[in-house]
Amino acid sequence: MSKHFSSHYSLKTAMWNIEGLTTDKSQDPYFLETISKFHIVSFVETWSNSDPKLSLPEFNLISSSSRKKHKKARRHSGGINIFVKKSINNGVKSIHNDHSDIAWVILDHTFFNLKRDIYLAAVYVSPENSSCNVPDINSVYAHLLSDIEKYCKLGDIMVQGDFNAHTNTSPDYVLFDESKQPYVVDNYYVEDSIMPRNNLDPKRINNSGRCLLDLCKETSLTILNGRTIGDLHGKQSCITYNGCSLVDYTLVSFDLLSLVGYFEIHDLTSLSNHCPISCTLLTFFRSTNFVNQTQLDPLPGKFIWSPGAIEAYVKDISSKENKTKLALFTNNSFKSSDSAVQSLTSILYESAKKSAKLVNKMPNRKKKKSKRKPWFSDSCNDLRKTVKSYEKLVNKFPYNNTYRKSFYSCRSKYRRACKKAERSYKNKICSEISANVNKDPKTFWNLLQKLSKSCNNEDSVQFAQDEFIRNLVMWCFMPSFWRLQSVIGTISWLNKTAMRIVTNVTDMPPKDNIVCGPMDICGKTDSTNQIPFDF
Repeated sequence: MSKHFSSHYSLKTAMWNIEGLTTDKSQDPYFLETISKFHIVSFVETWSNSDPKLSLPEFNLISSSSRKKHKKARRHSGGINIFVKKSINNGVKSIHNDHSDIAWVILDHTFFNLKRDIYLAAVYVSPENSSCNVPDINSVYAHLLSDIEKYCKLGDIMVQGDFNAHTNTSPDYVLFDESKQPYVVDNYYVEDSIMPRNNLDPKRINNSGRCLLDLCKETSLTILNGRTIGDLHGKQSCITYNGCSLVDYTLVSFDLLSLVGYFEIHDLTSLSNHCPISCTLLTFFRSTNFVNQTQLDPLPGKFIWSPGAIEAYVKDISSKENKTKLALFTNNSFKSSDSAVQSLTSILYESAKKSAKLVNKMPNRKKKKSKRKPWFSDSCNDLRKTVKSYEKLVNKFPYNNTYRKSFYSCRSKYRRACKKAERSYKNKICSEISANVNKDPKTFWNLLQKLSKSCNNEDSVQFAQDEFIRNLVMWCFMPSFWRLQSVIGTISWLNKTAMRIVTNVTDMPPKDNIVCGPMDICGKTDSTNQIPFDF
């Protein structure tokens, strides 16, 4: 492994309200293709706790925050994750976050060749009428204002997030600037630049929109939406069943405007109701990539030794010409063993080439594993194609009610079909496992391994039959079980994915009280640590 430095003239940061950062979404080809274009990606509404186990290829999780889960809620709400590419990991540092809806990171000015550090924030503000809106909107903006006032003295500011704010085309700057009055004398006062802003969202300004505009006026931040190359019209960032709106924004400080080269709101996908937004900063930096430069020798050829080839080789090696070569080889005094080996190998190799057929060996190419899941049926694939076709139409005609309703209805059918296909696939395997517990151990373990591969999340493991649960645990404590070499891997899988199975079994009404202790691979029991199991 060696370090490879590549130069970049732009730094791309993105924000995406992903509406649940699940394993299925992180493995989606379009998702991976989209985030691979950016250096820093902020996800809001991840619906995960503060210690997520999810990882993205070529990215490191540098900052994470989450809300406290309500005791009656089925899942978490909110949540922010900031991922940074491994090649620029040394230039980005996280800051301790005091608020669950705000996450800050620092971009080092020495690494990115900037005049000042850039303080980048990812923000999520819940809708005003949302049941998950635990913190007050005004308190979120007040906390964000205090953070900006603190960090603006140390560097430039960039804020990206889903504010759920409708701002229309109202100015984010002071219209009647006091510095234009003749009686005001202040050499340190900076006038606000008049920059008109476009917006395709005609909705009225809501409470969050007023707070966002006031925040920009107080901190001299500028909204990039609707006034930057790439989004001069103020494209909508959220397309739902009822309509579309602009609620995702990027704000930058005035000194950072000169570095902004491009701002874009990307197309809608079936992964979320929100579109990813990205901002490109014009700067020069060098990223570090680890490249494996180990070059292997080509594979040697292979001779086909048929009976006729063997006879021809014996005759050729016994010829006068080869006998003379071998005599010269034995009488010659070589300086090193390598030269002697090379000389003898050339004699034998030339003789073999005259006698047998030489086949050049090609390197073994690894077959690409199919990313299609085993339960993904043809009907699911057809629904997916339908969703993709409506997805293109919605991106082209976002204000068409028919296309929007068709897209979301097809997406719901597609998700329900996938869940149904996955459930039936796992239930079928469970039935087969239950039938082969005491009949065919080999088939039992193959099916169990097949089931474990099909389960990505612990919460997705659902076993259909109580009889299978009972037979599985009884089988696990049979003496023959411990003689199997695969016991270690099976126990680790059971600990991760089927903890609730043992809980359900221990809660069953008692039949025969069986006392079992920890067993080793030979079937011996430790009586000092006995665990009762009731069946």
